[in-house]
Amino acid sequence: TPRNDVQIREDADRGVFLTGLTWRSCKTVRDAKSVLADGNRNRATAATSMNQDSSRSHAVLQMHISRRGGARTLLGKLYLVDLAGSERVKKSGVEG
Repeated sequence: TPRNDVQIREDADRGVFLTGLTWRSCKTVRDAKSVLADGNRNRATAATSMNQDSSRSHAVLQMHISRRGGARTLLGKLYLVDLAGSERVKKSGVEG
C-alpha cells in the first residue's frame, strides 16, 4: 500500500504542484537503485490477461543530476514516467 497519498494542488503563488511526494538524495548508483526498488515496491499491481504483474498505478521519477569539476558545474534533469494500464483495454480484460 502506498505510504503517501499524492494530491494535485493549485494556488496563485505556486501554480500547479503535488503534495505527498518523497524526495531522496542519492550519492551513488547503489543509492539510486535502492530508491528505485523502494518505489517499485510501493506500486499497486494486478494480473491481466496480457500481463501477470501489470502496474495499476502511475509512477514518475525525476532525477536532478549534477557534476562539479573546477569552475564548471554541469546540471541535468531526467524524467521517467510509467502510466498504469497502458496496454489495450480490450486485450487485457481489465474492468473498472
